[in-house]
Amino acid sequence: MTVKTRLEPLSDNDYLSLAYLCYRFNRAVNIGIRLILNKAGDVKTLRRMLNNYWYAQSAYNFAKLLLEGCKFNGGNPRHIHV
Repeated sequence: MTVKTRLEPLSDNDYLSLAYLCYRFNRAVNIGIRLILNKAGDVKTLRRMLNNYWYAQSAYNFAKLLLEGCKFNGGNPRHIHV
């Protein structure tokens, strides 16, 4: 079951925490792409950045998905920037 709704932070501090989490996830996906391309790391490397296994696993899977899509479409995987 998926719930789609609008997220409204209650305070400015909540908003900044959410924005920072999004920034770290974005950065983890970009680093995950480079790790997969260079075969230099795995989910544990990303877990140190995010301090949460599930977020790290999601970032790693998203990076793999982007790389597979790029290879399927004949693109250059080194030019992917999230």
